[in-house]
Amino acid sequence: MLAQYARVSGVVWLALGALLLGIWGVFCLRAHGRRAFCVLLAAILCGFAGYAGLRGRLPQNLEPGKYEVEGTVAAVPSVQAVKVRVVLTLSDVTLNGAPLEGRLRLYVYGTDALNRFAYGQRIRASGVNVKVPDGQNNPGGFDFRAYLWRGGVSMTGSSTPVKTAVLSEGQGIVSAIYRLRARLAARVDALFGDQADVMRALLLGDRALVTEETYDDFRTTGIAHLIALSGLHVGCIALMLDALLRLLCLPRRAVSAITLVLLTGYAVMAGMSASIVRAVLMYAFAAAAREAGYPGDLLTRLAAAFVVQLSFNSLLVRDTGFTLSYTAVFGLVCLTGAMRALFGARDGEGRIRKWVADAISASAAIQLASVPLVSSAFFSLPLLSIPVNLLAVPFGLLSVYLGAGAVAVSGLSLPLARILAAPARVCWAWIRLLAAKTAALPFSSVTARAWPLWAGIAFFALVGIASPYLTGSGKARRWALSLLALLAAAVLLWPTARNDGLTVTFLDVGYGDAAVIDARGTAYAVDCGRDNGVLADYLTASRADLRAVFVSHPDTDHSGGLASVLKRYRGAKVYVPECWERMEVGAAAEAALAGRRVVSLCAGDRVELAKDIVVEVLWPPEDFVPAEDNEGSLVLRLCYGEANALLTGDIPNTVDRLAAEEAEVLKVAHHGSRYATTAELLSIVRPRLAVISVDGNLFGHPTQEVLDRLAAVGAEVLRTDLHGAVTVTLEPDGRVAYETMRVPEG
Repeated sequence: MLAQYARVSGVVWLALGALLLGIWGVFCLRAHGRRAFCVLLAAILCGFAGYAGLRGRLPQNLEPGKYEVEGTVAAVPSVQAVKVRVVLTLSDVTLNGAPLEGRLRLYVYGTDALNRFAYGQRIRASGVNVKVPDGQNNPGGFDFRAYLWRGGVSMTGSSTPVKTAVLSEGQGIVSAIYRLRARLAARVDALFGDQADVMRALLLGDRALVTEETYDDFRTTGIAHLIALSGLHVGCIALMLDALLRLLCLPRRAVSAITLVLLTGYAVMAGMSASIVRAVLMYAFAAAAREAGYPGDLLTRLAAAFVVQLSFNSLLVRDTGFTLSYTAVFGLVCLTGAMRALFGARDGEGRIRKWVADAISASAAIQLASVPLVSSAFFSLPLLSIPVNLLAVPFGLLSVYLGAGAVAVSGLSLPLARILAAPARVCWAWIRLLAAKTAALPFSSVTARAWPLWAGIAFFALVGIASPYLTGSGKARRWALSLLALLAAAVLLWPTARNDGLTVTFLDVGYGDAAVIDARGTAYAVDCGRDNGVLADYLTASRADLRAVFVSHPDTDHSGGLASVLKRYRGAKVYVPECWERMEVGAAAEAALAGRRVVSLCAGDRVELAKDIVVEVLWPPEDFVPAEDNEGSLVLRLCYGEANALLTGDIPNTVDRLAAEEAEVLKVAHHGSRYATTAELLSIVRPRLAVISVDGNLFGHPTQEVLDRLAAVGAEVLRTDLHGAVTVTLEPDGRVAYETMRVPEG
């Protein structure tokens, strides 16, 4: 398990962190300020040292294959209704009776699975295809393997309800808490109707019902924290519990103890997210410091919580939710004072102005401190987050109290509970409307890129200098704040290195096609893969200047990601085959193209991409009527001097010989289907390099027949399922070179 790999490094740096805190406690009992800041820095260094010792390496003896799997459900099952599956995290796993190092993520497909499983159950599944999850398959892309390993998951598998049996039900207090959660979720659904999805997320940490569209609107406008349980929500609940317990005239110590116990239970029920655990730990340290008569300043509590959380799992230092949570509080503590000097009201100008100034200052401090992490994680920055937060957060906090009160009262009187729930529904209707309208504005967000390490270190050093903990002079803090803004602007606006030639990057988008042509620094996409954001994220992370998108045909594995790309690149032109209107274009593709500049192409057309780099259209001919959509696929020949690449979409064997021209690089049609890439086509093209965009042998692709045909003409074959993204560089003298994201195992 993860603890076995983290034990040595975790114990060592935890001991160092505890020693530092002990020194602070002995020699600085009533001091804070700069000393607290030093404790925080020391804790951060300990955390990174622990992570460096662990290095995040998976066990090396993991063997994929088909197994009989047995394990215990170790987290609340995640129901994904759209994909008709439930996701189970299993601990104490055995594969054919042998223990697995780490946990297993099991996907159980089928409607019968959606409400069948619960925390604590012992289950057995037969014939499970177990594999090591994919790592980072695209430049700047998501590392799924590292993400799972941060939670101790080393392998994944898929099953069906028929093959999966429940051996025993969960027992104990945690299982009881999760059963309570399920009952409360049903109560929330009954009370809040069309706002039940956000109220579940707000009160129970359950975002299963929140749609991608809603979450994207919230993230684009900078208010995603409202539906991700955080310290803000825990603080509201702690205040509510504290007030209720005080009504019972209990001693202060008893109130703190009971509140802490209830908050811990609530954290378990809400899924123990990094931000919620941080908030509970900080409350615990505050209560302990208050009872002991020691200072409990915010920064010291943050440092202590940091050390404790990372002691259980040092890989959390790479988790986006964890780092954003700590960064937000760090920025709040260090930068609010400096921001208050900019936005603050003069003495005697009224409480409302002071409240507004404080709210703006706190929001600006959090947003500024989070810039490097938000840029690196999401490749975009919300520009209107401060005003949107001012308009949304008060209503979101009000709905916490109203929602919790409605759920509590529903056990006594359902009509009274509905009366309390009605204002909360109105609040969220307003917040949704605000988020949707703001996200639709062309200036609501700006694309960003990942920060280099040196810039991140410099940025947070300036945050420390701008804080009152290291700098006593207001002038010095203002200078540090100015340098912070300048550094952020420089990193975001600094131009990327310009490619003065031609490269084509074939992305790993699963079962689908997506390629990016970089023609002397100008980007063109050819197909967009499915709606998984891979292409859009790659373009943003690489700071691509996207000029246009070529869509070969409307199938969702080629056009599904079009909407997410055009949402970020509103000025991009779209090229489609001339027979587009004679194909079965789905509603999603039609909506994505509504109001866009769409140009139809047919055989004989040429599109100039850059100096000496052109695209020749080989297929379809004008007025062609395809018997099925694949027959109408755009076939493009990318020409740069004597080097050529042939991009074939899903063109089938019925017509592919009519769209063939000699080329050094061939994008194999239809993912290597036997009904494409004929020997006749290959005899004309004679490729030196063949790239197949495919997903783990799905549908039996690529077929052995196609691989044999390619071998017969001497083509070197690269597959995105084995090699990850493939970047091909073409030289005008005909030379071709390539790089891949990974080397196939074996």
